[in-house]
Amino acid sequence: MLRKDVTKREKKEAEKMNKNALKAKIVERGMNVEGFCKAAGFNRATFDRKMNGSSEFNRDEMERIIVTLKLTTEEMRNIFFPLHVA
Repeated sequence: MLRKDVTKREKKEAEKMNKNALKAKIVERGMNVEGFCKAAGFNRATFDRKMNGSSEFNRDEMERIIVTLKLTTEEMRNIFFPLHVA
């Protein structure tokens, strides 16, 4: 049976991006983080801060990730808009 009450913590977790999926796609595309950052035009320190949750990727940055990794719509949704809440 699925719970209908959702805690604030669960909602906050659901809002986070799936950083493991992003890391996996970088590796799947034959890149390391340094090479990906260079290809996508990210400063490595900025990318690391965003991956650690200190700040969020903006729309332009998400688009650069999508284009660089050639993500499908499903892959993009899984990374940036994961559904953790039932």
